[in-house]
Amino acid sequence: HIALEEFNCPYEAIRIDLKTHLTVPDNKDYYQINPTGAVPCLILEDGQLLTQGGAILSYLAENFHDYKKYSAIQKARFHEWLFYLNSDVHKSFTPIYGVKRYAN
Repeated sequence: HIALEEFNCPYEAIRIDLKTHLTVPDNKDYYQINPTGAVPCLILEDGQLLTQGGAILSYLAENFHDYKKYSAIQKARFHEWLFYLNSDVHKSFTPIYGVKRYAN
């Protein structure tokens, strides 16, 4: 959501109940939107589905930011940090945000 806001991209956020995989509040089956059930996902204007945070952020940077002016090494550094945050740092927040899996 932050990148969409920063790049001034028009979007509609859909809340998903990750236990039931239903959209909130209209109770649609999220698997009908995204067969993998993973979040996040981005539905493009042409109807294509894009999943995985790194891929979505790369797409947004390429299409809604002045990304083309950067050199290959600068883009690689962007991806290096993006993938580090997405894989190594992100998982460390599971105990904080995923506590409902382990306790009432």
